[in-house]
Amino acid sequence: RPDAFLFGEAQSRIVVTVSDDCLDDFMEEIEKANIDWANLGTVTAGEIIIDDESFGSISDYKTPYDHAIADAMQIKTNLA
Repeated sequence: RPDAFLFGEAQSRIVVTVSDDCLDDFMEEIEKANIDWANLGTVTAGEIIIDDESFGSISDYKTPYDHAIADAMQIKTNLA
């Protein structure tokens, strides 16, 4: 999956969000540390677009994420 490839944090990969006012300092530190990096895009409050392909809105992912534990507990309660 393209989203897992780009945003997955496995195998020593991490995703970092940096505000515009800290970007220059962050990039300076990355270069000093000789860390390989790739710019994945810009964080917005709306649609998730990767390589011109829409993956839906942020709220499509936020709601299930925010309720994952409660939903899982509800399922186990109903099965018991």
